[in-house]
Amino acid sequence: MKHNKNILGFVVVVGCFSSLLAVHSNAQQSGLQVEEVIVTATKRAVSLQDVPISITAITASDISEAGLQSIQDAASMVPNFEFPTSRNPGESDVAIRGISANIPFSSAGFDAGFGVYLDGVYQGQQDAANADLGEVERIEVLRGPQGTLFGKNTIAGAINIVTKKPGNEFEGKFEADIGDYEYRRARGLINIPLIEDKLSSRFSVTTASRGGYVTNVTTNDDDVGSYDQWGARANFAYTPSEKSRFYLSFDASDYEGKTYVVENLENGGPEDEVSSDSQKYTTHTDMQDLGGTSGFGTSLTYEQDFANGYSLTSITGYRANKSSIFWDVDLRPIDGYSSFLGKDQSQFTQEIRIASPSDGQFDYVAGLYYYEYENDFVTEGCVGVDWFGLPGCFRYDVDLKTTSYAAFVHANYRINDQLSLFGGLRYTDESKSFSKLANNIDTPGYVSSILGAIEGQYPDLPDVEHDNVSTTLGIQFATSDDAMLYASFATGFKSGGYNTAVTSPSQFETNLIVNPETATSYEVGIKSNWMGNRLTANASFFLIDYEDLQVQVWDPTIGIGGASVWGNAAKVESKGLELETVLQATENLQLAAAIGYTDAIYDIFPGVALPEGVGSFGDDNDGVLDARTDASGNRVPIAPKWNANITASHQYPLQTGGSVVTRVEYIFKGERFSDQGSANSPGDELPSYSLLNLRIGYKPEAANWSLDLWARNLTDTQKAEESRYFNFVGARQTKRYMTPRTLGVSFNYDF
Repeated sequence: MKHNKNILGFVVVVGCFSSLLAVHSNAQQSGLQVEEVIVTATKRAVSLQDVPISITAITASDISEAGLQSIQDAASMVPNFEFPTSRNPGESDVAIRGISANIPFSSAGFDAGFGVYLDGVYQGQQDAANADLGEVERIEVLRGPQGTLFGKNTIAGAINIVTKKPGNEFEGKFEADIGDYEYRRARGLINIPLIEDKLSSRFSVTTASRGGYVTNVTTNDDDVGSYDQWGARANFAYTPSEKSRFYLSFDASDYEGKTYVVENLENGGPEDEVSSDSQKYTTHTDMQDLGGTSGFGTSLTYEQDFANGYSLTSITGYRANKSSIFWDVDLRPIDGYSSFLGKDQSQFTQEIRIASPSDGQFDYVAGLYYYEYENDFVTEGCVGVDWFGLPGCFRYDVDLKTTSYAAFVHANYRINDQLSLFGGLRYTDESKSFSKLANNIDTPGYVSSILGAIEGQYPDLPDVEHDNVSTTLGIQFATSDDAMLYASFATGFKSGGYNTAVTSPSQFETNLIVNPETATSYEVGIKSNWMGNRLTANASFFLIDYEDLQVQVWDPTIGIGGASVWGNAAKVESKGLELETVLQATENLQLAAAIGYTDAIYDIFPGVALPEGVGSFGDDNDGVLDARTDASGNRVPIAPKWNANITASHQYPLQTGGSVVTRVEYIFKGERFSDQGSANSPGDELPSYSLLNLRIGYKPEAANWSLDLWARNLTDTQKAEESRYFNFVGARQTKRYMTPRTLGVSFNYDF
């Protein structure tokens, strides 16, 4: 009943709000309008303002003006969308509306709760979530369960990336960036028509590198945090007739870096006296942490229009990704314990859908989907001579396979010119298989016993079989030509998985398979234009109930130093709002704001391991001193209650010709808990912060080049991006800090 009252109250507020908008919209002022954005979130090309979904669209001009290089760079522009810098390149701790998967690199048996799609092709696991943007036409971030049209594992939301298609005109572009910490980046783009009106091609190549901003005191290496990467993409468009289109694409990428993991701030034993300090941007490991990813992908899209107004679309995709990390696990300047983790993944996807004509009272999109995935995962742990006196290694090889089938339909029914109903269904049938082989490599027997390692093939395991029906149902009402109210109900699910990190037979029996999680979402919102489209104002209110949320916590009772344990939190409730506005204040000044509020709470979550152990904060919440706590009522990690992005873009014409373009961006993130902070311990809490980004550029009149000066984190804010107790032979406080201020210059040339 409480939920219904909240939603009803919001409907009343936005209803009154929309009436005011209808009055103000009569104040037409020609020439000053916010540019219309077309999105494909509903598998059709529709104006953003007509889509009854809480969606943020970042256009090519937004990407260029802000100097964005990746999805992570763009995250701050989206309300209630968190994409913090991760410890390793193969991890993506994305949180949408307060819900994150929090999947460490070692947990290869679990799926992320969000989906990234490149030109309609699912990009697979989180390893590929933060690829270089290349030449992008638009990024669409859809918040809330998107299971009907985008499928499983989009329980928190979906990120839809649309690249620029080849055209019939020859054009090219060169971009170069130089900045602090030896930052270098270059990108070349070229469009080449091959057969007039029939065949065209588009190519892009990007290379980037940066020096480190962290010093390893033990090895005297000041290049920690450095990286080298490159990416390339080739697109081809073939149009044999006005009603037939083929798009073929290839992409490849590679990344290698010296990883900035965490800093050891306090002692956990005698050897920590020389491996901990309070000085930011310093580490003390005896070996450098390393991380790398590489990938290749190809896709073929076929579009066919029929004379009766129907259209057919087929999207075939293949991707292969490799990623690895080398980690000095003991965090000390001793030859103690290190680990190598590697993934070799491949996937094949096929989607076929048909769309009816959209100009009638009833229209629909229906289709079939197939997904096949395989992951060969390797874990190798090595004990150094300084730990037990005798060095040695052990290795686990894991083989994971997933096969998924789905059928879906989404439809709209227009009752009259103002009132419409929409709804959809998606049926998914999925199976997963798992096998694991352990090998001790020159490891003394007593070391294997302490670590809990066993040798040989693990027991045969049952396949994980899941099926699900996801639904969407909603109503939208146009209060005027410039305002639309909507309300929707949606469900989604994320498939279950295997805990690949378990090492002993006892863990195999009790901590192997985690059940699927499900979500039920309620959303109401308004999309509106004011003052003759000079101002757009969109708002949404959401309430999402998650059942059996898959979570990862640290269990200090497993093995010698504890282990990551996966399970299902009984229930989580996330509620909040989003507000996005864009105002074309004058011909040369545009203002924009994106504000989000999220209150994500564990309704029921007993038995959470305390990172600090017995007697620490929260240990007596459940009345038992057992190094565990009842996290019911705690905040979900990663998600701040408040987040905001406010930008001002101004173009100043010069009397001598040309113009100066200035863009100022203010970013705010509220207090939140680090990724493994389900216990809400003080050591897991991250402070709020504000960032200021600045970009000033000069573009000559009637010229094909521009020059920009930029500053990221202008005020040099140095807050922690990660804070946790590290449980490996003693609990110790660790932190990782955000990238300090960087200054640079960009040069763009069109030809």
